Amino acid sequence: MPLQSRTSQGADADAARVRALAAYKNFLTLWRDADPDIPILKQAKAEYAKRVLSSTLSRRVEVPLALK
Repeated sequence: MPLQSRTSQGADADAARVRALAAYKNFLTLWRDADPDIPILKQAKAEYAKRVLSSTLSRRVEVPLALK
């Protein structure tokens, strides 16, 4: 596989990570005043934290601040 192709795939993956993190952040912002014991909210918070951690460990991706 040519280097240019691998570089473009890496950039696409980085863009997908940024979009995913933004989607989680938007969801959590909308639900910030919800009952914290709602299962989908708990799951989304856990997945967001996992994605933030994996993004910071695997690549240099701009990570939005975690929500309270």
